Amino acid sequence: MRKKFLLIGTDKRQKYLLELLQQRGHFAELSEDIDNAVIDRYDAILLPVTDSKYYYEKIKGRLNKQQYVFGCNLGENAKLIEYMGRKQAAVQNAAATAEGAIAEAIINSDVNICGSKSLVLGYGICGRQIADRLAALHSSVSVIESDKILCAEAEARGFTVVDSGISAHLQKMGKRYRFIINTIPEMVLDKRVLNMLRADITIIDIASKPGGVDYEYCKSHNIRAVHALGLPGKYSPETSAEILLNVIEKTML
Repeated sequence: MRKKFLLIGTDKRQKYLLELLQQRGHFAELSEDIDNAVIDRYDAILLPVTDSKYYYEKIKGRLNKQQYVFGCNLGENAKLIEYMGRKQAAVQNAAATAEGAIAEAIINSDVNICGSKSLVLGYGICGRQIADRLAALHSSVSVIESDKILCAEAEARGFTVVDSGISAHLQKMGKRYRFIINTIPEMVLDKRVLNMLRADITIIDIASKPGGVDYEYCKSHNIRAVHALGLPGKYSPETSAEILLNVIEKTML
């Protein structure tokens, strides 16, 4: 059945998703002017993955009870759909995120990943794939993770698993790493911890806002730290749009 979709925002994923929906015969429009959009005429509102919450707050008072809303970090009910609440989508999106994180690490560093020592903070869905890709580029990879089962998985894949906390470990070993990739959505690299690292460290933080790094301190001390959000939309928007479309089709088509 032909459906009507309103896509909101400027994320490149939205433009590819628009094309995919139109190719399947649906009516789909992309709007950047959400204040004046007639929201309740559509079957579903597709929010950008990044900043879904911001856009949802602007439109929630204009929704009707029959509409679906797709986005991220919104919570979920019968009509409010979390893209990454679907495990398949979360894993596929993590692959795109991991590739983007590696790209950011390469762009922002003056040395090869190959032959360098890397530390991955967190070994969840994204952390696993980041660690795998760093290892594939012949980096010596260490992992810090509090969950014992995830630690066992990381160890089984050949990574050095740190059983002490982040601060305790970096106090002893912080100068050895050229790359740190953070996936933990809390302040883990504060001023005290940053002082334990080498001056030429490259930090890529993919944790959701506000991130896990003291960016003001990094800026004032010329520490290379990048808060890299929306990586799938930046580096692989077409593939990422296909992942989102799969969630939409399984939900309502």
